[in-house]
Amino acid sequence: MDLVERLACPSCEVIIYDLTDETKKEARAKARSYGIERIPAVAVNGKLLECCETSYVSENSLREAGVGSA
Repeated sequence: MDLVERLACPSCEVIIYDLTDETKKEARAKARSYGIERIPAVAVNGKLLECCETSYVSENSLREAGVGSA
């Protein structure tokens, strides 16, 4: 997720959920609500990026979603 943090603009809010920690029920609930089936995954403005459904997170897919453009 270093890529996300590097590309995010100063006014962007980046929240990272640790799905490996069994005690983090909020993280698991959030992953279910986004339909996350594989990690790492990124959601922008409440929507799971299409690349996360079939491939991997890339700088191009983040920029296409508007990360860093605010």
